[in-house]
Amino acid sequence: MSKEPLVCVRCSKFCHDKKVMSKKKSYRYRENDNKWITCYHCQTSYHFLCSGLEEYEYYLIDKFYCSKCEPKTGPSVRYEMVAPQRHAWYDPNEKNLDIEVGSKTWVEDFITWEKNVPEPSADEVRVVKDGHVFQKVFEELGGADNWKHLFIVKNMDGLDMKMPKPGFDLEDLVRILGSDYAVDTIDVFNQETYLMKLDTIRKLFRENPENRTLLYNFLFLEFSDHPELKEMARPPRFVQDISMAKRLWSDVTSKSALSDDHRPKIEQICAAAMANSYTDFHVDFGGTSVYFHVFKGEKIFYIAAPTEENFVMYQAHETSTDSSIWLGHTLKGALKRVVVKEGQTLLIPAGWIHAVLTTIDSLAFGGNFLHLGNLIMHMRVVDMENSIREEIKNEEGFSYPNFEYLHWMYMKIVLLDKIREANDQGIDMRELNSNIWTASQLMKDKLEIWLDRELRFNVVEDTIIKFNEKKKLVNLVQNVMKAQTKIQETRDQLMGEKQKRKCRGDENDCPSSSAKYTKKSKKDNGFMMKKIGEEEIPVEKKEKKRRN
Repeated sequence: MSKEPLVCVRCSKFCHDKKVMSKKKSYRYRENDNKWITCYHCQTSYHFLCSGLEEYEYYLIDKFYCSKCEPKTGPSVRYEMVAPQRHAWYDPNEKNLDIEVGSKTWVEDFITWEKNVPEPSADEVRVVKDGHVFQKVFEELGGADNWKHLFIVKNMDGLDMKMPKPGFDLEDLVRILGSDYAVDTIDVFNQETYLMKLDTIRKLFRENPENRTLLYNFLFLEFSDHPELKEMARPPRFVQDISMAKRLWSDVTSKSALSDDHRPKIEQICAAAMANSYTDFHVDFGGTSVYFHVFKGEKIFYIAAPTEENFVMYQAHETSTDSSIWLGHTLKGALKRVVVKEGQTLLIPAGWIHAVLTTIDSLAFGGNFLHLGNLIMHMRVVDMENSIREEIKNEEGFSYPNFEYLHWMYMKIVLLDKIREANDQGIDMRELNSNIWTASQLMKDKLEIWLDRELRFNVVEDTIIKFNEKKKLVNLVQNVMKAQTKIQETRDQLMGEKQKRKCRGDENDCPSSSAKYTKKSKKDNGFMMKKIGEEEIPVEKKEKKRRN
């Protein structure tokens, strides 16, 4: 005999199988919105989405009372905190289990001893007074092509970065975006992420801040599409200059511009966190570099360098089922404590492992970006991300949007033209820009791997570009880079011969680097001269081929 179908009184949809509300509803399960919850008083059934509850409340409710019954019964009753040392603090069955990292008990204890984590050395974190000094030190250390240090910039003057006017706060976000604007928000003690309305966040921040039973923070309110906000808070100029995404999507009005629908929208982000909120260890997705400006409040970062040894420990931790182990203890001497105060900007290169504690209610602006200088590291991080997902059999979690697509397009639109130009002029790219050439080689290898994966295993990460287009591009890149390699080999051979003559002391056949060849000598040797920096280098004459 078939069951009587349930009818949601709000949307009138039917369901034959009533599904009991789970005690723990994560953002990973949006289908929960179509499951059922029943009023404890009148026994009327509702979809979660139709119940009037927000997603963050789904797992909090012990006894649900619908809006019709609330005048008689009062508001819905939440679970009591019976296991504060556990993420499932509402579950009596977990009362005697071990303390989990991030739980209420763990966070309260952590605050008492976290100051024992040592401060970093100057080789790890450079503290500079303003953006002008940062630019000077940054370039002295090799700039974006050799970016390995974290920086704390005490004053944003000189960064050419824009922030909202003083006084800007959550109320302004609600006014601009609307009270019903929903954002993924972390329930700190539960260590899960749920949708929450922006005005709900504002209320929870403002109501009884000295006696909060639960803590919330949101880390990823992206606003690059919002006409007002995107002009109020813009990244530092050096970030805009080196960002690969910014380079590709710099002019969305151009006929040849890439679709804005495919743009990775992660470079303009707002984050807010309650005091004592803790975010566990992570490496920013895609191996992105980060700029992070503490507009209000204070943050403490616990950092570890992106060494292979640390990555091994991090990956083992991420794939472990033991939630009672703090990675900081495993990292031991590699872990350092970095305090970022209100008005300061933290700049993090690719791959750094970090956890974060918010010591004061905070509002921050920042963003994630890829750049060629950290290309090796961000490829390494993506490989690690894929290994972790494969090992735990879980494809969820943050990842860089359209990661592979960006690299296909960067090779096609940016790097390929640079190599062609060098080839047309007979110039060795190692002399012209060694970092561009190194990045091109690495990216070519990756494109070949991705194409081979798609061909052999039918695994497609990027579906925006068709396979035949990828294959055509790889063949073109291989041919262009082969021509550049030949130029380099010719130059190496010439330099080798020149060095041999110097060793023999044959000065007549070995002009100094400052001497100039005569027109006759250039013609007789069959080489033309190209000036690289302060030195003229002989390169083989080539017929320019017309490109279709």
